[in-house]
Amino acid sequence: MYAESPDDYAVYLTASRTAGGQFFGRLEVVRKTDGKTIYPYDGALEIGPFATVEEARRSATNLGGMVIDADLKHPE
Repeated sequence: MYAESPDDYAVYLTASRTAGGQFFGRLEVVRKTDGKTIYPYDGALEIGPFATVEEARRSATNLGGMVIDADLKHPE
């Protein structure tokens, strides 16, 4: 069963900090209709590095929206 709206997805995001003080966004997008994790996938690039945690989270949020839009337009 395919998703029909953004409400059909669960998005989990956070950020992590490296020893060097840079931040990386962490994102997981799950399609609720079938429980499939659609992000991250094998080969997905890291989200970052960024100078601030806010930038890392904002980038992860934006990517999550793009992943959802792409899945709604072209479900697998």
